[in-house]
Amino acid sequence: MAAMQQQPLSKTTDGRPPLSTLRVDKSLEGKAVIITGGTSGLGRCIAIACARAGARGILVTGRNATRGGETLDTIAREVVAAHGPSGVPSCEICARAFVAVDLADGEAAAKKIMDAAVAEFGSVDLLVNSAAACFPRGDLETTTPELWDEMMATNVKAPFLLTQALARHLKQRRARGAVVNIGSCAAHGGAPFILAYSCSKAALACFTKNTAAELRPHGIRVNQVNMGWCLTDAEDRGQSATNRFWLAEADAASPSGRILRPEDTAASVVHLLSESASMVTGAILDISPDMLPGIMSGETCC
Repeated sequence: MAAMQQQPLSKTTDGRPPLSTLRVDKSLEGKAVIITGGTSGLGRCIAIACARAGARGILVTGRNATRGGETLDTIAREVVAAHGPSGVPSCEICARAFVAVDLADGEAAAKKIMDAAVAEFGSVDLLVNSAAACFPRGDLETTTPELWDEMMATNVKAPFLLTQALARHLKQRRARGAVVNIGSCAAHGGAPFILAYSCSKAALACFTKNTAAELRPHGIRVNQVNMGWCLTDAEDRGQSATNRFWLAEADAASPSGRILRPEDTAASVVHLLSESASMVTGAILDISPDMLPGIMSGETCC
């Protein structure tokens, strides 16, 4: 282990299983998508994947306007690289927008997001509930009521309100659509040190199943992707606070050769949003190469 700690923190996968490919295709052509938490980590990667898949409009939400602007610039570059004929402005291929919002604001936040998306794109087809509160962590003894409420507000209530708003919008238009919720393998039981987080992701899985059943007759699909341990920005910040070599150690200890990267999850999200998955609804897809879903041990979660 001492020899390993002499190596700098590496976020590449050289010599390990390759990243899932963010394909350049047109599987989301003509679709406008909302992605919460889309200015960093997994959400940002999903936004880029949607751009590469030909989405006509992408709205990302976040709390940091600077990161929001940077994300829109990145999307523009990806659009031109993937789909843009010479001289065609990226905005003519894929409209893009950023909404600064705190999802903990509940109904006001959901309304602000939907209103902005409709104003920008005319209509909305797809939703990815990617934003999540992951830190701080706590067990039964250390979890405060405030932490519990924060986890539930961001991880459960916000997806509920946004899915409700999109469903009303789609039903009014008599249009098909899709929702993908980003969950966690912690939904299957989690671990004591992430009590509130585990409970919130279990609730999200139940929400996914129920809304899928309700909205199926309307042509609206709802699915969920449960991540195992993944290198997200939030995970990196949290782990690096106590161990700057955590990623190298986690990759080395993984039976699969590495833990997840955002690209692995984003590829599955785009598939579930697309018409290639038109008969898939109510599915909970576990992307967990290192463990079977169930009670987790140690200090690993996503």
